[in-house]
Amino acid sequence: MRIITLGSFALYAGSLVLLSFLHNFYAYIAIYGIANGLFLGIPYILPINNACQYLPKRKGLVSGICIMGLGFGALLFNQIIVAIMNPDNLPPDEKHFFPQSVADHLPTVWRVLAGVYLGLAIIGTAIMVPKQKETKSEDKQSLLSENGQDASYPNECQNLKDALTQPTFYVYVVFIALSSCFGMFIAFNYKEYGLNNIKDDQFLTLVGSMGGIANGLSRIFWGTLLDCFSFKWLMTIVNVLLLATALSIQFLADQKAFFMVYVILIYFLYGGQFSLMPAKTYQIYGQKNGARVYSYAFFGFSLGSMMQFLLHYFLVNHYGQEGWNISFYILSALQLIAFVIALFAQKFDMDWRAYYAAKQN
Repeated sequence: MRIITLGSFALYAGSLVLLSFLHNFYAYIAIYGIANGLFLGIPYILPINNACQYLPKRKGLVSGICIMGLGFGALLFNQIIVAIMNPDNLPPDEKHFFPQSVADHLPTVWRVLAGVYLGLAIIGTAIMVPKQKETKSEDKQSLLSENGQDASYPNECQNLKDALTQPTFYVYVVFIALSSCFGMFIAFNYKEYGLNNIKDDQFLTLVGSMGGIANGLSRIFWGTLLDCFSFKWLMTIVNVLLLATALSIQFLADQKAFFMVYVILIYFLYGGQFSLMPAKTYQIYGQKNGARVYSYAFFGFSLGSMMQFLLHYFLVNHYGQEGWNISFYILSALQLIAFVIALFAQKFDMDWRAYYAAKQN
């Protein structure tokens, strides 16, 4: 586990260094996409799985603490990036493009981040200790329940194939995509949207940093609540609040104070999904295969990211402010669908004992 995690981070750091030398647009997009999708996806899942093995009954809290670092990272790295790229707080032009002198600093940013990420990865993997499996003296047959399921992992999915053949799994993936799409749209584009009315790069960077704090705290907050309350009602609350912000942000976000409040709230709600979803996946599919199943379910976040990108590319890039407004209405509709699905979230749960009993008969 340590070798895989550190190796993935090393490849990610190497891809960032490679980006600092690239000038071809399509090669740049391809390398950046692979680096974020593959090299970060693997070490994202493994530490969570490792930690959950120590506290299997507190998966929500454990997932929240593990993923909290992703949110807090923005607090530090947003400031580092802007300090290197735009130390003089130069404003963008009317098309939101910064001067060439700002862009010239990007290769340096990639190299600095690569070194920092790799250093942190070495420290993190050094302190990550996989839990040793407990050995039992009983005969293997004594660990089997009447339906043939491994009793050391009661009522959980026994292999990946069984999980991927359930229709509810694919509904779950779509639910993740719909729930996260608006949050990603703001997380990726809040600065560009803010520049329509707020010509202050350093203030908008501060907004992102405050959002990073909210993002980090939200993962512990929502993860802890999941250990006490149902996933159904927590995701219903998250989706209702995201729906409300999606419908109203365009009317109130032209003032600095309101814009900051909106971004912080959205980060707080959006970030919570990254602790609720993995913890719920472990609840549905169990400790034995939860990490493997979540690696596939995580595609829902990738799908949500692609959806928000297409909205930005075809609407915002071509229609400006009107494109932003249309995007918010479309995202509101998607959030409404996610809210409806959340009301039936108990359908995601599986009685694996009954499933394997029926499968044997």
